[in-house]
Amino acid sequence: MIGFTTEQRRVCVGDLEFGGQPGERPPVLVATAFVGKRYWTMNDDARTAAFEALESALTLAQVTGVPFLPDVAVRDLSTLPERIEVVSDVLPPDAPFSVDIPDPALRPAVLEHLGKSGLLDRTIYNSLNIGITKEEREALASNTPAAAIVLAFNPADPSTDGRLAILEDGAKLLDTGLLAIAEDAGIDRVLLDTGATPFGTGAAECLRAIPVFKSRFGLPVGCALHNTLHAWGWMRGWREGRPADFDAADAAAAALPVSWGADLVLTGRVENTPLVYPPVAFTARLVAEGAEDYFGVAVPDDHPARRLP
Repeated sequence: MIGFTTEQRRVCVGDLEFGGQPGERPPVLVATAFVGKRYWTMNDDARTAAFEALESALTLAQVTGVPFLPDVAVRDLSTLPERIEVVSDVLPPDAPFSVDIPDPALRPAVLEHLGKSGLLDRTIYNSLNIGITKEEREALASNTPAAAIVLAFNPADPSTDGRLAILEDGAKLLDTGLLAIAEDAGIDRVLLDTGATPFGTGAAECLRAIPVFKSRFGLPVGCALHNTLHAWGWMRGWREGRPADFDAADAAAAALPVSWGADLVLTGRVENTPLVYPPVAFTARLVAEGAEDYFGVAVPDDHPARRLP
């Protein structure tokens, strides 16, 4: 069981709460909507598919007590309003969502749109990372989201120390650390992503960094370990004709970070949430029971450890 002497800061965005000692709160499950070619055009079929997948995830959150954060994949500005509308139709009023914008050149325009739409107080920015540009920094300062996921990916040094360095001083790859960049932009609610990497490039450090980061910063920490699985060449070949084998590994990838004290788990496509919710809830309950037995942690009534008999 893991406990921390460093005070653990809780980050609240809307009705979601991240952080604390392991067992005090269940981790937040973050799943990305609108991934794949079917969503390139937001026609009726795409809207229905996204709505049903998001609704299923929200139902699982209500049943298990593991909170759900929808992550909106943004490919272009033209489909963004409809994607936000679908998410808003599923979520309770004013509930938060995150935005995942792979193209750095698009990020300032997305932030401006969210600002004009009055949505920044619901927005978690995913993510602030080593690829940040001057234009993106200025956009974050002008249209500041409620919170940001800060990605501790360091291509020059994948060790935990290297990941710490990119947060603290920029690791000689940036003029300053990512945490200082977030602070300069006025982002005072930060969630840390330890940065999943493929096998052979410090993959295990993604997990080892979780308790190290929580001990160093006292901030909520998580990762997207499923990315390591998806990058595994052997598994890509093996899964052909054996989808159940891949699903089992994907479920394990979602549960493992929780056993290391993760406060959020990024699990990939929202369509996969029926697969990953049970193992995440199971591991969250296991961690909570141990934290209560060993450290006297007060487990809340809405935790899977209380809600699931």
